[in-house]
Amino acid sequence: MKPAYRFPARRYHGTQMQTSMLQLEMTWPRMNEKLDKLGYAGRRVLGYKLTEWQRQQKWTVEQCASFVESIWMGVGIGHFMVNSNFENEAIDGILLDGQQRLFAIERYWNGEFPIVGDDGNAYFWHDLTEEEHRHFFRIPFPWLETQYKTEQECVDAYNRHNFSGTPHEADEFAVVSKGI
Repeated sequence: MKPAYRFPARRYHGTQMQTSMLQLEMTWPRMNEKLDKLGYAGRRVLGYKLTEWQRQQKWTVEQCASFVESIWMGVGIGHFMVNSNFENEAIDGILLDGQQRLFAIERYWNGEFPIVGDDGNAYFWHDLTEEEHRHFFRIPFPWLETQYKTEQECVDAYNRHNFSGTPHEADEFAVVSKGI
């Protein structure tokens, strides 16, 4: 008999991956075509499936713009998490984390909001030059590939990943204090 550990056993496994904004943009139409051919009629973002047990899009246009500004500025943008399971089509390609971030990028590419440049002017994605697009496309975006075998494992990972933090209150917004 295996002894019980005095700490929780590891249940959530994944492989650290990295993509680029270019790769996301290039694969988006192909992934949507694949989902269409499979008859997938559910919600999706950048070609990844969103399940009915995931929340809806919550970020405002201002939050989306702030996130995309952070990408341009080189701020760490976290990662997104996708489940891969070629034996169970229902849970293959499910986005388990990063929905709001990927929606922000999708909305930016679709021209739904502009980003203010260092020159003080607001620019939509389609206003930018090819060189500016190439700059954005080179930006890396880390992601985690999981290989859960059941929907329950996906639900457990989603809940663990998305409900373990405490949101900041408005009065906790960081500001530079005087005298440092």
